[in-house]
Amino acid sequence: MLRLPGNSHSQVMRLLADLFRRRSASLLLIRHDDSRAGVRHSAEVQHRRPAPLAVFRAHLGHHLRDRLRLSDEESAELIRGYLQHSDLVDALRSSYGPREVVPIAEALGQGHPADDGALAEILRSSQPRRRARAAEILRSDASGASRRPRRADQHERAFRIAYAVFAWQSLHYAFEAAGILLEEIDGQAKRVDWGRLALQHPVSELLGPLAVDWQEGREATRLRGGSSRSAWLHDGGMRGVIIDEAWHEFDSTRPALLKWLDRLVSADDEPMQRAAAEAAGLLAHHDFARVCADLIDGWAASPRSRLRQAAAWAMVAADMGGQVGHLVRGQVRDWASGHRNLQRDAAARVYASGLQQPDLSWSLADLRRIAQDPMQQHTYMVAEGVYQLYAPHRSDQIIFELAEWSDDRQLQLHAAGALLSLAAIPADTSPSGVPELLVRAAAQEVDSHDLVRLWQVALLTAGVSRRAWSTFEQWLTKADSDEALRKATAALVTDLTALPSMGRRMRFHLARHSQFEDGLPEWLDAAMRK
Repeated sequence: MLRLPGNSHSQVMRLLADLFRRRSASLLLIRHDDSRAGVRHSAEVQHRRPAPLAVFRAHLGHHLRDRLRLSDEESAELIRGYLQHSDLVDALRSSYGPREVVPIAEALGQGHPADDGALAEILRSSQPRRRARAAEILRSDASGASRRPRRADQHERAFRIAYAVFAWQSLHYAFEAAGILLEEIDGQAKRVDWGRLALQHPVSELLGPLAVDWQEGREATRLRGGSSRSAWLHDGGMRGVIIDEAWHEFDSTRPALLKWLDRLVSADDEPMQRAAAEAAGLLAHHDFARVCADLIDGWAASPRSRLRQAAAWAMVAADMGGQVGHLVRGQVRDWASGHRNLQRDAAARVYASGLQQPDLSWSLADLRRIAQDPMQQHTYMVAEGVYQLYAPHRSDQIIFELAEWSDDRQLQLHAAGALLSLAAIPADTSPSGVPELLVRAAAQEVDSHDLVRLWQVALLTAGVSRRAWSTFEQWLTKADSDEALRKATAALVTDLTALPSMGRRMRFHLARHSQFEDGLPEWLDAAMRK
């Protein structure tokens, strides 16, 4: 399965044509219909969106057969029983495609048998129901309109949007952010800021349907301790849906929302910055190009490190939605390979947050480009990015790449920092906390010469040498208490002490280590004498 941008499918078809002919095989190509019907290829047919009930039957049937070992007839009978519930059928029919139907089927398959209460809870968390509730939350109160204060509807909507953006934060953030949003709305309308009178709008009125969530949150925080004035949401998925509703269902809202988020991110308050960045990431699910161009790109190029961090948070939040992951990764690669060092720093922060490219070598190549930037010489973002990429089955490839870095003077500090981060990771299978990388070295799953090159750089590089000696001494301590690790560790010590200036340094540091103050163990002393 390939995800190809633009018209790249034409080139791929040309490359694969001979192979398919030799194999007498057929190529089935599924692509977005971004062309006019008049220029559609004669072999192309328009794909019709599958009926939501059919998608539900297929996926729930699969889960029931797989989990309960039912026959086709038995699973079909259970599905017919579920479809007798009109609320379920209504939710399925109001869905926007299979992406919203499949989670309902999966939840029912995992929770079977689901009674009326369990089914109601599953539907309450489904996207169709969330959209309906979001519309209710942002709907104006038409009753008694003549008695309502000026701009009451707008004030309530602004507060509810701010409440969603600052979910699980102190309620004062929602008040402050709602005021800023109203200022941006006034600015877009080119009218004088009318201001907001104190003691005019009780929280219960401003919240409307969200008051139920707020009361539930007050009770929950009272029982466990903590602030009783938090912006609580019973269903965390409502946060993105309320933002989506405000973005799509109200006219002239988008410019004000974008400027509002930009102002929030520019504040010197980390919870406010993070919430605004996450909201930008949620909006990117629906309009990636605009949100990235109008907000996130600018944050990534900002001379303020907090704004570059906000760009990284926004990208990670955008990726979590799943539908724009390829766009997120493409944008991060553009930052990493671009000519602006500030955007390269933003890309480093994204990788340090845990985002990865589909192929490990792509992520490592990006981190190498970033590490070559002089701006990164005194940061640990690249090392943290490598740390986030690590997994036991990747150890050899990552150590090989870092060893290549160690030959480049400009990359040595990053290679050393990454090694020390990886060298401290405890193995999952070791109750005594033996380092994961030491276990791999003992099993000969990483190249010993690459490890020697890396440890030499780490132990001799001024910026990290103290930390490197401490970490290396921990390796020796673990090897001293575990005979299975000694052979590989002794070979590592022998190769290191054979290098110029390392033998005397090794003895100097080990003699001052508390574990070896009474003398070196026999195996270690022998390794150093070879």
